[in-house]
Amino acid sequence: MYRIAEGSVPTSPVGLAEAKRHLRVTHDDEDLLIGSLLDAATAFCENYQSRFYVRRQIVVHHEALPDCWRLPFAPVVSVDSVVVDGHPVESLFDPAGRLFVSATGPATITATVGYPPLEAEGTTDPGGNVPRSARQAILLLVGHWYELREGIISEKYYTESPFSVRALLDPERVFA
Repeated sequence: MYRIAEGSVPTSPVGLAEAKRHLRVTHDDEDLLIGSLLDAATAFCENYQSRFYVRRQIVVHHEALPDCWRLPFAPVVSVDSVVVDGHPVESLFDPAGRLFVSATGPATITATVGYPPLEAEGTTDPGGNVPRSARQAILLLVGHWYELREGIISEKYYTESPFSVRALLDPERVFA
């Protein structure tokens, strides 16, 4: 079993301005709400797909790391360090997403994950290389939650999460 302890706070690949255009909001009164919805929608989509969208470093704690482990999330840029039983160990990360280590046992793995930022004309967009389908799913969830702020308004409007969100996310979902 493993758990991920984020090393840095994830940010949404969708900016506040883009979300406000999607929602057709022209005022600044609800910027905090929309920002919060963006964070929640990004977390939902990342967890659903087992993907990390914006480049960042994470820490993974594994109860019993085997000598070969296929990392159950993507995209992984690099495995920066592996510590087993409190001691750094040699490791090899291959393009197929497998981590090979020289020792087994309780481990802490530090990795860099996420899509590379898009750099153009002197600006950097941290979410620019995130698949368009994931960005659209985030916007759909933000719109859904913005309009339906209560858990259930009536049976007519009750949905767990919009089908279109799952339809957009399923093709790139990582299964371990």
